[in-house]
Amino acid sequence: MNTASKIWILGAAFIVIAPLSVSGTATGSLKWARLLTTVLACYFAYVGSQLPERQQGAKSLLQFSILFTVAALWSDYKVMGMVNKGMYFLAAMTGLAMSYCVISGKDLLQRLTMLGYTGGASSVSLAYMFMTNKEESIVGDRLSVGGMNANTIGQSGAPLLLLSLYLLFKPGTKLQKGIHLSSAIMLLAVILGTGSRGALLMVVLGSVFILKPILKKNFMAGFIVLLIPVVVLQMYGAMAKDEEGMTPGLDRLNTQDTRNTRADMWNWTYRRFLESPAIGQGWLSWSGSSSTNTHNIYLHVLAECGIIGAIVFASMLIRVFGVYREDVAGMKAGMDPHDFTYFSAGILASMLLHGMVESSTLLGTSTNALFLGFSIGLLDRSTILDHDEDTTLKNPDDQLHPWAFQRNHPPLKSKT
Repeated sequence: MNTASKIWILGAAFIVIAPLSVSGTATGSLKWARLLTTVLACYFAYVGSQLPERQQGAKSLLQFSILFTVAALWSDYKVMGMVNKGMYFLAAMTGLAMSYCVISGKDLLQRLTMLGYTGGASSVSLAYMFMTNKEESIVGDRLSVGGMNANTIGQSGAPLLLLSLYLLFKPGTKLQKGIHLSSAIMLLAVILGTGSRGALLMVVLGSVFILKPILKKNFMAGFIVLLIPVVVLQMYGAMAKDEEGMTPGLDRLNTQDTRNTRADMWNWTYRRFLESPAIGQGWLSWSGSSSTNTHNIYLHVLAECGIIGAIVFASMLIRVFGVYREDVAGMKAGMDPHDFTYFSAGILASMLLHGMVESSTLLGTSTNALFLGFSIGLLDRSTILDHDEDTTLKNPDDQLHPWAFQRNHPPLKSKT
């Protein structure tokens, strides 16, 4: 098993373990397993020389992540702050390593397919647990399987749904396409069941990016996409007909009550920022035991890292947007035939939108932290990945991307 396979298997394990590790029934061993997957992934990335040279998106993410993590040193709980923020750093770097360890577009598609199967299997497992124990799987008319918070389930499923949607239109057998379509249907059903508006917004925005190039090439593909919500709604209709009240989530999504239940937490976060506007509080926590969910990553950065951190974070977003624009320009020149640019941009944009109502992207207990690193790293490489596809290189070093960080010799130079 090569280094890339180890990193991706550990990344897939983290995606499965992370939501379970923050559930009400989570054990200490599950939390340690979540941490161990990221530690091992970063270790294999280091020893396998798969860490990126600090280029564009990777550089800006690394700069922000280091500042965000080190900020815990001027908090009231320095040790626990470093531990909790360090988990975010490891998760984000694991995602970055996943995007940089692949050597071609074909290689990446194969690994994304494996990840898509993982997401589909997870959704089927959740559906089975719900059907076999409906009463304990619903909390407040929302899907909450295995003691997991409904919002946690929704935000974890959204990127996997976008992945299934992306893979549905990639080359593959009829069986593979059927699996991806089934995964997308099941994941959408799960997200609707959670009643998470934020997760649903993630899916909508991400789908706009992912489907843009697909609909340009084949407008009929839109009917396949429309088939997914139709099938899901039919499933819910059948459930409502058989057992009244067993359709979690939909009532919450249809409610006319649009009160902002997060306003108090936002006001509290902003007041904490005003107490130390320059460098922030370092780490916001519940009495030093766990990170505070401020329900907004932008206020979260402002409160924990102050104006300095906000500037670094904003600079990261600007630089990443610049990478996206360069990639789009490259696509017009015939690069990126796999549409990795739109896929990674869809994942990233959905998380930034979700960040307006949740701060999970900056928590190491969330899969969003991993997908943040992965999407930014993929934007760095999206338009050049297929350059190595279907080629046989005599020199093993040539199989490494020109931007890959090499400790024993200088980075390879790109051909111009």
